[in-house]
Amino acid sequence: MTRENTLGIAFTFGIKQLIVDVNKMDSTEPTYNQDIKKKVSSYIKKIGYIPVAISIVSISGWHGYNMLEPSTRMC
Repeated sequence: MTRENTLGIAFTFGIKQLIVDVNKMDSTEPTYNQDIKKKVSSYIKKIGYIPVAISIVSISGWHGYNMLEPSTRMC
């Protein structure tokens, strides 16, 4: 429920630019990127955003990949 409220409020307040980070990407298969991107994009579209205008970044908080610097270990 939190993500629905957060994105709905962001859209209502007119926030046009978003960066969506997806954590825990170090514990999944390398094919996660397209599957996760499709699911997040369809959800963002339901809220009212244009999915191609939103950056979806995969990160690993545990290892620190893609958090401060781009990592070659993450797609």
